Amino acid sequence: MYRILEFAHKFQLTIQLAYYPPYHSKYNPVERAFGWLEQHWRGSLLDSVDTVLRFASTLTFKGKYSVVTLARENLSYRS
Repeated sequence: MYRILEFAHKFQLTIQLAYYPPYHSKYNPVERAFGWLEQHWRGSLLDSVDTVLRFASTLTFKGKYSVVTLARENLSYRS
């Protein structure tokens, strides 16, 4: 914070901090994971559960593959 203030004073800048409520998606790790997955599938048609599972299982983060399993309990989709 000190360095930011020092920078603002040096260049005569006005800085306004943005407020994100605690429930904002920026702080939700699941939302961030879906963002990575959306970039990974790049608009491909997700027309089946198998397609979604394949894309999810090939997603990597920092060189590591994701672990993907399908929970069949209480699902209301038709295959």
